[in-house]
Amino acid sequence: MIAPPPSVREILDPEHLTLAPRPFPHLVVDRFFSEDLYPELKAEFPQILKMDRPEGWGQSLYWGDSNYDDHLANSPAWNRVFQTVHSQGWIDFIIGEFGDYWMSEGCAVDLGKAVYVPYLEDRIDKELLSLRKPAHEPHELWCRLDFYQSYSGYYRPVHLDHRRRLISMLVYFQDHDEAGMEGGELILHPPSLDLKILEKLGLYHAPKSFSKMRDRMASTISVKPRDNRMAVFPCGKDSWHSVPAVSTETLPRQHIQITISSSIDAWN
Repeated sequence: MIAPPPSVREILDPEHLTLAPRPFPHLVVDRFFSEDLYPELKAEFPQILKMDRPEGWGQSLYWGDSNYDDHLANSPAWNRVFQTVHSQGWIDFIIGEFGDYWMSEGCAVDLGKAVYVPYLEDRIDKELLSLRKPAHEPHELWCRLDFYQSYSGYYRPVHLDHRRRLISMLVYFQDHDEAGMEGGELILHPPSLDLKILEKLGLYHAPKSFSKMRDRMASTISVKPRDNRMAVFPCGKDSWHSVPAVSTETLPRQHIQITISSSIDAWN
């Protein structure tokens, strides 16, 4: 791994980063945000108004929502993280970590030309496989920082993220055990013939019954939510992951998701 640029080092504790190769390259890092910054971020994690969401989905606060900008204006700590993530320094940091893997997986983005652009993906495009009106060249990359809270019933089947995504990063803001939570772990699935078939068929979300069986029976890696724990992986053709249903909790499952995207499918 390359040393993070100064703007990134100011908010992170990067010395603990160690790349794990299986079931696909990923990082799990405890004490991700600096010890000085994390308590402020946790204390100022936004309370998200519940909205009408499909079954199994969590509550979210996205850049572009009116109260998102209000939150950044009232939280210097979160505004600092937002400005760091939406920058060329962040793009360079992530490419330094995952660039070789992206290229081996058939990444369609010319990483030598990669440049950050301040593009806002709206709520409609967020759920679509392809952007309605791509506005940038493939090497012009943009970021998202989204807030999530989820309760009993939250569930994500075995799936691949949108093919325009280059990485998906989760940072948790509560402890799985202290919250009395059953379910809610991030499950990383190893490559296998059944998942290859789904990918070839363009079925990027596995059927619910298949997904639940695979969560129980496959040789997966489980990442439990812990305070200030980060998990990140490149969104390649083999990066299948899931979240088993949250069945009980005394506190909501709180995390942020940070993504880097192109405006076109990033994987050949």
